[in-house]
Amino acid sequence: MITLSRRTAAAVVTGLTTVTAAVTAGALAMGPVAGAERPDLADGSTTTTVREYSDDAIADLQADADAAAAEQSTTSGAGAGYLGNEATTFVPVAPCRIADTRKSSAGRIAVSSTRDFRVSGDIGFEAQGGTSGGCGIPENAVAIGAALKAVAPAGSGYLKLWGYGEAIPTSTALTYPKGLEVGDATVAALSAPGTDFRLSARPFLSPTHLVIDVTGYYVLNDHGLITPEGGLAAGGATLWGIWRGEGTPTTGFYALAVDHDLEFCSYVVTPWDSDVVASATMSDTYINEFFVYLQDRETGAPKDGAFYYSVTC
Repeated sequence: MITLSRRTAAAVVTGLTTVTAAVTAGALAMGPVAGAERPDLADGSTTTTVREYSDDAIADLQADADAAAAEQSTTSGAGAGYLGNEATTFVPVAPCRIADTRKSSAGRIAVSSTRDFRVSGDIGFEAQGGTSGGCGIPENAVAIGAALKAVAPAGSGYLKLWGYGEAIPTSTALTYPKGLEVGDATVAALSAPGTDFRLSARPFLSPTHLVIDVTGYYVLNDHGLITPEGGLAAGGATLWGIWRGEGTPTTGFYALAVDHDLEFCSYVVTPWDSDVVASATMSDTYINEFFVYLQDRETGAPKDGAFYYSVTC
């Protein structure tokens, strides 16, 4: 389930100009974290203003998120994630084995027993029968494309696959008859970064060995065009909110929040006008927010303007 925390925004702005709710299934919970020191403003000001979303606004966002998650759960076995959303990019890799229970000391996966698997990183794969050193799947991957194979099942059955720590999906990733090797391609959502395991599997009706070969992974991305007034002109697949400076500084400051963790992401800002230069920095308070500063190219003074942004995770 998606959970949106009440978000108190500490920033060098006052007044909410535009808020765009673009919550999609699989959003990570948002909250305060320690971060890098915010760079000094042009005028040396360090004054901050605290602003909160109302309870009604949070309730509306939560309702939208729950509805999106419910719709996805009835149409896909992928569970929470951005699959099928324009905010993902698929990165193919040469087929690489992350798990083969025939080579694991744990052996077959027992009926109605859950087996957890590593997907990211470079250690621990040999223990689950995978390729030594892993397959290069980054921590920021939200899902994988994979070829599944049931090997030597004791009887007919089916298998489910889902993100580690998430709810077991209603749909099936693979069905298999007794004694035969059966394979199929699937897309499997992963759990959020920060845990050793990212994927779980469970067979039903009969035990089976399982082989998982990854063929690629999905990462989040987003891009859009922001108007000088702080509105969204185009794009914004994962954009959650836009704030424009109306206090200190009075011009040239914008805060953008997306609906996922930016820790493993990069962001690029490109001004619309050639006489404007832009810089961006991560918020020191929230994991899902970054700041944009626009300046006049000649004078260096803060200046409002339209700009493109691009976030790649």
